[in-house]
Amino acid sequence: MNLKGRQKFRLERVGKGIANHRRIQILATLSVYPDQSLTELVRKLKVEPPTASEHLQKMVNAGLVHKYKQGNRVLHALSPLGLAAVEFLETALGELS
Repeated sequence: MNLKGRQKFRLERVGKGIANHRRIQILATLSVYPDQSLTELVRKLKVEPPTASEHLQKMVNAGLVHKYKQGNRVLHALSPLGLAAVEFLETALGELS
């Protein structure tokens, strides 16, 4: 792998974006239930709102999740990079089996 310039920092940010069981759980949830509000994710994941919010922000910063408004709701969806991360994790999981 030949990393140039800022690529190593971008890769580090993406790695940190998935390097937590809660963030992996959020990726998995958004892959099945796209376009979720924080409230909906909190309910599905059974976590406290500040916990979900902190993890989502790290994932947004990593470029794994898009955050957008629809009316008065803020929704979260996987970005193309987030979809690729889910595929990578599914492949890795298959290799671990």
